[in-house]
Amino acid sequence: FLSRSKDAFMINAMTQESQIDKSLEVLLAENERVRRFGFTQTELDRQKEEIFSQYEKNAKESDKTESRSFCSEYVSNYLSGDAIPGAPKKFKYLKNILPNITLEEVNALAKKWVTDDNMGLVVMAPEKEGVKVPTEADILAIIRQSKTTELQPYVDKFREEPLVGDDLVPGKVVSRKENSAMGFTELTLSNGVVVVLKP
Repeated sequence: FLSRSKDAFMINAMTQESQIDKSLEVLLAENERVRRFGFTQTELDRQKEEIFSQYEKNAKESDKTESRSFCSEYVSNYLSGDAIPGAPKKFKYLKNILPNITLEEVNALAKKWVTDDNMGLVVMAPEKEGVKVPTEADILAIIRQSKTTELQPYVDKFREEPLVGDDLVPGKVVSRKENSAMGFTELTLSNGVVVVLKP
């Protein structure tokens, strides 16, 4: 988006057409909260688990990688010089590096990246009647307000619990519809659950 020779810290949001200004307020407030107070240890631990899990899965299923993933890596290698070690080696490197990343390091990056003098803000909206796009003056006012808003440190209330309980009753397939145009199969189960299968 910016340049192959530059890195950028970017945040973005998809919002309802009537909530563009409100979304900017929330994004900038959360940015400011991270700058002032940083992340919590539990947030970092959870993110590390997610990253580890994804890299582990990629390594285990490297023989099932779709061609477009390889194409993307080759393009990045050619245009930006990115290395292509392959999923198993990436996972090996990750296992050595990830445990050593500390909360202090992550929070120091947040303070370095979120500053008052290096911001670009882009609003993309449809050109249609009734969509109120904030003006430049509106956006500047929202930015100024984000710097003075009273904020409290984030309290991580995440609880590790299963998505569903153990008392699930199996259902039987009562109908099956093939959508060859879109390449998916829709199953309706006897318990009312609709399952969409797409490779």
